[in-house]
Amino acid sequence: MQVAQTAACNRLHKIEERLARWLLIAQDRVDSGNVPITHDFLATMLGTDRPSVSLAAAILQRKKIIEYARGSVKILNRKELEQFACECYAIIRQYNS
Repeated sequence: MQVAQTAACNRLHKIEERLARWLLIAQDRVDSGNVPITHDFLATMLGTDRPSVSLAAAILQRKKIIEYARGSVKILNRKELEQFACECYAIIRQYNS
């Protein structure tokens, strides 16, 4: 179900929403505010190109939701990140419970 939901999400939602969803899922797995991740890896996971990831990350950074440094994303405000993410995060999260 997670794979199907992710595929649909990558096709239907904006890159910023998909990035927020993916960062939330990654943070859930690493259980830390810092997620070691690169733009290249995110681009692959989100089904897009690196410049699109950079633009989406810049939007989240301007809103002070994340802080991005080379190879690492620090989640500053998880609650806002959850609000920014598409509804797919909540759907995928149900399958991890």
